[in-house]
Amino acid sequence: MPSLDVEDFSKTQIKLLEIKTTCKMKNTLARSDSRLDTANEKIGELEGIAIESIQNEMDLKKKRFKNSYRASGSFATTSSSPIYM
Repeated sequence: MPSLDVEDFSKTQIKLLEIKTTCKMKNTLARSDSRLDTANEKIGELEGIAIESIQNEMDLKKKRFKNSYRASGSFATTSSSPIYM
């Protein structure tokens, strides 16, 4: 059985420690990446909900405007000035 001298043993220990450290770093990075993906998915869902809410609010305002215009029958107003029909 060949004997290992102290220098070879130390080099082997250092390499094993480097491998272990690299594996830990990769695992940490993978977990962070997974969390980032989850956060981005949640942000996308919330953005979709916000856009949908704004569209529903705009549709409701348009509907109210049309109903008020039909009820008055004489004119409709815009942001700048009244338009007489």
